[in-house]
Amino acid sequence: MSAKVPAVAVVLPVFNAERYLAAAIDSILAQTFTDFELLLLNDGSSDGSAALIDDYARRDGRIRALHLPNRGQSATLNEGLRQARAPLVAIMHADDVSLPERLAQQVACLAAQPDVALVGTWARFIGEQAGTEWHTPVAPDEIAAELLFTCCLIHPTVMLRRAELAAAGLWYADDLRTAQDYDLWLRAVQRLRAGNVPQVLLHYRVHADQVSFVLPERMRQEVMQIQSRQFLALGLSPLAADLLAHEWLHSGRYPATRASLRQIDAWLQKLLAANRARGVYPAAALEQVIAGRWFFACRASATLGPWAWWQYQSSPLSRGMPPAKRLKLLLRCLLRRPPED
Repeated sequence: MSAKVPAVAVVLPVFNAERYLAAAIDSILAQTFTDFELLLLNDGSSDGSAALIDDYARRDGRIRALHLPNRGQSATLNEGLRQARAPLVAIMHADDVSLPERLAQQVACLAAQPDVALVGTWARFIGEQAGTEWHTPVAPDEIAAELLFTCCLIHPTVMLRRAELAAAGLWYADDLRTAQDYDLWLRAVQRLRAGNVPQVLLHYRVHADQVSFVLPERMRQEVMQIQSRQFLALGLSPLAADLLAHEWLHSGRYPATRASLRQIDAWLQKLLAANRARGVYPAAALEQVIAGRWFFACRASATLGPWAWWQYQSSPLSRGMPPAKRLKLLLRCLLRRPPED
């Protein structure tokens, strides 16, 4: 191991990832920014991952191989954060591919914004849903507001200032198996600022072995647990209908009924009123995020026809939406166009 402290530590947890691991490692070794160490943390794999890790470590002095007992991703990531020597830590997943400019762009972003402690990037799906791009909010206030609804910092794209998170006592929660990143980012933005580089700098692999597919109900329960803490901070005790509306808003899957659209309208107005009273989220950013959520809920319900347009434009949530978007929604509702076209 070199005595020189690198500028970036890439933390890459590995559990039975032999199928995709070489591509992930190669993508880090091919970065245009070369002042990094790569921590390969084997979380008790039972396939050929350990041998592959050791082979790479023998061939490249920037790689540190750590073989650990199986404790799960949260504990493995925390170990990586503790072991990292660099001031900046980049998270990487064993089944994804970083584009060559990823580290360089994120280092430059953090250098230009000393008040930002975490920065992610946009991503493009590979594998299933190949070609679809995942665009997330860029501005810190909008990210903080969007986290009320969904995880908008894509986990394997994030680079963070290690000392700032450690000083704030921010670590992955060991009891979470599917949404530990969402939980950490939410706790982080209460004290620190986060941003996103508006460029696709990672290829995010979608496949049947991902935890979201293997443990969908566990993920649903963990997300609800995390979001319930946010409702508590806002002073809200949601009704069953409110929780259902929030789940639709989180997933983007709407029943497209009159009753469901009314539920969503009522719940979003409750969230805005609660935030005005408590000031948990940046007010202007939350209003913008909620206006967008309301627009897309109505857009997904365009098959309800002119009634969906009437429901949209009669709600105070529609204020501030650009006229061009409003016109497109009106035409969609008049034509009763389904959401998938």
